[in-house]
Amino acid sequence: MVLRVLDGKGGKDRYTLLPPRLLEILRQYWLIDRPQGWLFPSRTREGHANPSAVRIAFKLALGQAGVAGDFTPHALRHSFATHLLDAGTEMVVIQALLGHRQIKTTAVYARVSLNAIRRAVSPLEQLPPRWNALKRPL
Repeated sequence: MVLRVLDGKGGKDRYTLLPPRLLEILRQYWLIDRPQGWLFPSRTREGHANPSAVRIAFKLALGQAGVAGDFTPHALRHSFATHLLDAGTEMVVIQALLGHRQIKTTAVYARVSLNAIRRAVSPLEQLPPRWNALKRPL
């Protein structure tokens, strides 16, 4: 259940996740459009959807979903990395999925979410019970 990305960001090839839910959506799309060659073809010389077409489709989808804001498709890479980190995925795996050479680059993408901070347990709470209660007033 992986998807091969050819000539992705930075001109790099990589593999990324193909969730079963997305596979089902792509199968339905294929049954309707029956694209040849590229999954998302266009009339350009390259034969595949170009970045500006993706940006336009993304803006239309945001509008249809009622999402306000100045978002770009690139923001999805940041969200993807952050959600993976939040789910406990190791940074090296996130690095591979994003196609980064340097883990420092991945760290820029994968931000620690507020939910992850809330789930963290303070070392104070891990002390033995006898250290949690004061025996005499201060």
